[in-house]
Amino acid sequence: MRTCFALFIATLVPAAAAPATPASWNAPGVHRILLHARSGPDLPIGAVVFKSEGGKTHYEIKLDHTRFTSYFLSMRGFECVTGEDVQCYVPYPYAHPHEISVTDLTWLEHDLLFLTKSPKEVGAKLDNGVYYQLSVTDAGLQGAPEDVDLNRIASPPDDPSTPPFAPTEREPTVRSRWITSLSIEAAVTP
Repeated sequence: MRTCFALFIATLVPAAAAPATPASWNAPGVHRILLHARSGPDLPIGAVVFKSEGGKTHYEIKLDHTRFTSYFLSMRGFECVTGEDVQCYVPYPYAHPHEISVTDLTWLEHDLLFLTKSPKEVGAKLDNGVYYQLSVTDAGLQGAPEDVDLNRIASPPDDPSTPPFAPTEREPTVRSRWITSLSIEAAVTP
């Protein structure tokens, strides 16, 4: 297992630039995506499949559509999880490389955008966006929620190679939400 992780790290960044990371996290393979609620059980919503190719790590997100409820908000369909709040998945709408490294998880973060609303609200307010800032932990990737205005991606970015939600475009979440965090953890196989 340690050999596999060492090889994985070597493919992500040059050895001299490799940051200290938890040795138990190993990206290649299938990892489940969980939303963690303030009250109630964790919500598994799908998986991320990581593949190392040509010195790069590519990923593909596979949502479990049976875990979502369909909503029609502001003339558009959304897949949402419901509880104390309604949190709806917002797929990033523009082409990008679907690549990550140990030091840069930005595109994966952009593929895990959500909007949140109260169950009583009728429409979707795109300024209530949720961006999960990911960090590497012993268990996998942990996402802390940050507030973003999803209106920013209503039109294509000027430079499609640069993710639009830079740290200056995000703010730490200050209000209490039903979903408190997101994690990506190695899938347990029987």
